[in-house]
Amino acid sequence: MAALTQGVPLASTRVASAMSRSLCVCSPDDSVGTVEELMRSQQIRRVPVVDAAGVLIGMISLGDIARYLRPRCAQAPASAAQFVETMAAISEPRARPSTPPPAA
Repeated sequence: MAALTQGVPLASTRVASAMSRSLCVCSPDDSVGTVEELMRSQQIRRVPVVDAAGVLIGMISLGDIARYLRPRCAQAPASAAQFVETMAAISEPRARPSTPPPAA
């Protein structure tokens, strides 16, 4: 998307121009619910997992959470409903900031 919006070929686009600058991360000790809420509030599909030193040790995705919840959904329908709400919140378009009208 960065290459498209910048009007340059993908092969010549530097990672720095496309990467996120502010990261949301979690700890391996965080609960799945905590990570799910982070994904929902920040509208993100993947969260890096870092250790106490801030070193990347893994990644958790919506797919990981879905696989985790699947066997539990029959016993806890509320978990399934919460996951569906998270998916909907993440997929909801963000409001675009209003831009000032062009100068005359």
